[in-house]
Amino acid sequence: MQRDYRVISGCLLVVGVLTVLFGIMIGEFEYPGYSVAQNALSDLGATCRAGVCRVYTPSSYLFNGSLLITGALVALSSAFMYRVFRSRLLSTLLGIAGAAAFGVGIFPESAGSIHGELAGITFLAMGLAAIYSLRYVSLPMKLLSVILGGLTVVLAVLFEMGLYFSFGFGGMERLVVYPTLFWGLIFGGYLINLGTNIVNPTQSDSR
Repeated sequence: MQRDYRVISGCLLVVGVLTVLFGIMIGEFEYPGYSVAQNALSDLGATCRAGVCRVYTPSSYLFNGSLLITGALVALSSAFMYRVFRSRLLSTLLGIAGAAAFGVGIFPESAGSIHGELAGITFLAMGLAAIYSLRYVSLPMKLLSVILGGLTVVLAVLFEMGLYFSFGFGGMERLVVYPTLFWGLIFGGYLINLGTNIVNPTQSDSR
């Protein structure tokens, strides 16, 4: 049964991450004059400047909708993940990330400061979950988890300090977000592999 929980948790995590990635990419295509360097990811849901907010469709529906789906799937994945590792902290961090992402979808940029606060919680919780997961995985997954999670946490601090370097606001924001999304894909695949025993390192080649 634990094997099934690994597969379910991994599949939910992978599908959740892919959903928001496609939501971002397609939303950027549909947003008129969108700049990856200058526009925030949140602009896809609602663009607010000097108190005036504009909503561009269908990019708004795609982005906000993908966050709702992703948030729900990641939170659900965390529940099954607890049955796999019996780690309250790992499941809680991942669950918080999922719930906060769901909240970002409900409260776009036009909703005020709550949007930015929820987005920050999502990034931080997901990055910390990636780092903490090293306790339950083997090499090279340990190394990948620390690097990707650490990148998000460190870059998130720099981002909050207003240090965007030459990447621009939007570029720096993506450097914060994408490492943990990549971790989600890799970690989800790792769980699926464990559950299906596609590769079993304990078995030697008899040939």
